[in-house]
Amino acid sequence: MFINVLYHLLLPIPQLGMTFVKYCLQLFTIDICKP
Repeated sequence: MFINVLYHLLLPIPQLGMTFVKYCLQLFTIDICKP
């Protein structure tokens, strides 16, 4: 899934990674973020 690709691309970059995690947590109720 696109979100998974984005996650793996941003994971090595701490700043972008944390930003993505926070964004993902905000959307967690919408089920956008899935492992």
